[in-house]
Amino acid sequence: SMSRRPPLGWPPEPPPLSKERTALPPPSKEGGLRALKTMTKEKIFSIVKKNLLDILEDADESAVTPDKSMKELGANSLDIVEVVSTSMRELKVKIPRSELNTLTNIGQLVDALHTALNNKVDA
Repeated sequence: SMSRRPPLGWPPEPPPLSKERTALPPPSKEGGLRALKTMTKEKIFSIVKKNLLDILEDADESAVTPDKSMKELGANSLDIVEVVSTSMRELKVKIPRSELNTLTNIGQLVDALHTALNNKVDA
């Protein structure tokens, strides 16, 4: 071969795939509302969970389940507002504050986001 140099660890090892917390591909622009319509509760849950884990750095990912409240996971009211508003922004929906006040756990938030999405698409 042309190069006489000994292969000094070349080509470099590809870095191990870091286990990203977000398993979601970025939302595609052209899908628009149709893409949102196919948003399953699992997908919405993973968005909420990702936002929660971003904000609560000490939270244990395996502890984040739909039956838990964010408070149980260590979120204060500012954290909760942040998680909810980031999730709503990402999904491009709004949930009235009066409705948010009635939610007691993450699963109910996911349901509310899911309903808001479907209502928005039908509108």
